[in-house]
Amino acid sequence: YAWGRNEIGQLGVGNFANSPIPINIFSLNNQKIVHIACGWQHCLALSVDGASSHGYLANSHNLTIEGIGDDGQLGHGDTSSSNVPKEIKFFEKTYVAKICCGHSQSAAITSKISEIPTKP
Repeated sequence: YAWGRNEIGQLGVGNFANSPIPINIFSLNNQKIVHIACGWQHCLALSVDGASSHGYLANSHNLTIEGIGDDGQLGHGDTSSSNVPKEIKFFEKTYVAKICCGHSQSAAITSKISEIPTKP
């Protein structure tokens, strides 16, 4: 769910209407979101991969972002904006442990999948 200012589409609900009450982000309903991070006018969502029992595994369907992209903060290689969550394909084969957003930037702590510790 998301609510508040949405003039740039940063709530990720597919429109640009502000909302004083929580709105379901239907495009994320089939994902288990484990962490969200919000910047000034963009949001990141990290979901857990069902095949990973030891942390957050980001691949082409796990790390999504929406909102204003004027400074490249959406991570899609351009400066376009999005009013729905879009996959960040850069992290397709990367273990993403933490995410955060600043005013006009996003960040992730990662390691290569081959470096992820496995359960004994």
